[in-house]
Amino acid sequence: MDFFKLEKHLRKTKQTFIEKQVYIGKNEKLKIRLLIELLPEQKKKERLRKNQQTAKKKGRKVGKCFKDHYGLNLFISNIDEKSIKGEELRELYKLRWQIELMFKIWKSIGEIHQIKKMKVERFECYLYAKLLWIVINWKIFWQMQIFTIQQRAIVLSAYKVFKTLKHSLYEFRQAIINGKESLSEYICGIMNINIQQFKLEKRKDKLSLQELIASY
Repeated sequence: MDFFKLEKHLRKTKQTFIEKQVYIGKNEKLKIRLLIELLPEQKKKERLRKNQQTAKKKGRKVGKCFKDHYGLNLFISNIDEKSIKGEELRELYKLRWQIELMFKIWKSIGEIHQIKKMKVERFECYLYAKLLWIVINWKIFWQMQIFTIQQRAIVLSAYKVFKTLKHSLYEFRQAIINGKESLSEYICGIMNINIQQFKLEKRKDKLSLQELIASY
């Protein structure tokens, strides 16, 4: 597809969004929906500026492929139109990106990807322990999030909460060993920390994961 001509056509006809049926794949062709969203001129220039800065740091030039479609947002999906409309699909993509951000937290704070050479049995124990720690932290985070939204209308940063929980890992481990009452005291102690330090720094025109979920 000639995205350069397509963008020009969208701006000329003052359309902000179109959808097409296309095929992807080199050998086996897969029929999918392609959703094309036109970026405002200001955001288009900002995207190009950031890409040029990144390319300069890495000692390369901005590729022609990027230049041809940097004024467009492109989404693909194999979900049929009867199940979900194009506009709704774009909103779901925002949630998908939130999942990507959560995986980044698991890597940067949980360090789930950092594994030394070891026997397979030890690796399994190590992996399960990491995953259990992440799931428990996630549960604690969401309970904190529900409380702060209901009581104080504050959206929390998962990254900040996970980081604090990691720093108190020894206290958390001791609380589990000492039993249910001790664990309850530990969680209450986390809740009593100044909640403002966990507050999500909201970006302009961007909804948080919690706000996106609440909007459905």
